[in-house]
Parts: sequence; C-alpha cells; structure tokens
Amino acid sequence: MAILETKADQLMAVIDRNKSLTSKQAAKELGVTEDYVRRLAETLQKNGLIDLKASAFTLTLLAKQGS
Repeated sequence: MAILETKADQLMAVIDRNKSLTSKQAAKELGVTEDYVRRLAETLQKNGLIDLKASAFTLTLLAKQGS
C-alpha cells in the first residue's frame, strides 16, 4: 500500500532536518512557490507544529523546541 505524503509533510521534514530556514529556501527545496510555503507554514504554526519568525522581508521557519 502506497503512503500519501503531502507538501505539508514534506515541509515539516525539511524544517525538522534544517531546524531553521527561510520560506525562500524551503520553496526552492520543495519546488514550489514561496507564497505556497508561507501559506503552509502559517497553517502549521496555527496548529502548533512549527514556529515562525518574521522580519521586514523574510519569513523564517523554525522547528519547535524539543523536535
């Protein structure tokens, strides 16, 4: 039986592996737009799965402490 892996699952794996990366870096690694990564990241944050750090021009995706 095949296991379905979503882009959200893939993004979580990238964040867990890197611990911290920008939405631009994540988009490049996943082959999607930065806007798509930002939307996924906001959903993951709302569900308590990751932390986000925003600055003027950059959104940094952070693995939750203890991950």
